[in-house]
Amino acid sequence: MYLDSCLITDNGAWEPGTAFFVTDGGMLHATTCIFTGNDVYWEQLFGPPRTPGVVYAGNGAFVSIESCTFTGNNAPGLFPPGSGFQHQTAVLRLYNGTATVRNTILVDNMDGTGMNLAVWDEGGSTVNVEYSCTTAEFPGTGNIVADPLFASIEGQVLNLQPDSPCIDAGDPALSDPDGSRSDMGAIPFNGTTSENTSDAIPLRFSLEQNAPNPFNPTTSIAFTLSTSDNAKLAIYDITGRHV
Repeated sequence: MYLDSCLITDNGAWEPGTAFFVTDGGMLHATTCIFTGNDVYWEQLFGPPRTPGVVYAGNGAFVSIESCTFTGNNAPGLFPPGSGFQHQTAVLRLYNGTATVRNTILVDNMDGTGMNLAVWDEGGSTVNVEYSCTTAEFPGTGNIVADPLFASIEGQVLNLQPDSPCIDAGDPALSDPDGSRSDMGAIPFNGTTSENTSDAIPLRFSLEQNAPNPFNPTTSIAFTLSTSDNAKLAIYDITGRHV
C-alpha cells in the first residue's frame, strides 16, 4: 500500500495498529502524511502487558515512513497507574517486522501514564530511524530531541514556525519544493508561516458557531477547509426549510 499526502485521523481500535495493521509480509509506504488524533484502547487482561501502536508491523511486514508527522495520538490507559499494566503507545510497534523512518516528526503521542514512545520493538525486528524529531532520544543518524514548534496544536495546524529546529534538518540528500535542504515532518516550511499566519492549512474541515447568537437580522458563520476549493454553505431551519 502506498500513501502520499494523506491525513489519517480520528481512528480508534482495541488492538495494536489503530491506523494500519500490516502483517504476514505486507508493505506500507507512507510519504508526507499526517497521523493525529488516533486512539488505541488496549486492555490486556491475560498474559503479559503489550504496547499498542498507531502503525503495527509484524510477521515479516515492511513499513517505510518518510516526511510524515505523528502527533496527538493516544492510548488513554484503561488501568490506573501502579496496577502493573502498561499503556505505552508507540507511533510504530513491531514484532518480527522491518521499518525505516526518515525526515519524520514523532512527538506528543501519549498514553495514560505519560509515556511518549516513538518506536517499540517487541522482538526480532529491524528498525532504522534517521533525520527525525522525537520526544525521547532514539539512535540513528541526524535524529534530534526537540519541540518542533508547530504553528498551532489545538487548532490542528502543523506548519512549522520560522525558528523550528526541524527546518533544514532533514536528510541532506533530499530537497524541499523551494530547493532547500529537506525539513522534518509532513509540511515543509514555506518561509512565511508563523503562529498567526493566514496561509496555515488546517488539518480538517470545521464549522464554527455562528456569532452573534441570538441575532437579528444577520449573523456570521466561519468554517475552514483542509484544501483550497470552492464551497457552498446552506442553512436550514428546524423544520428542514432552506433559508
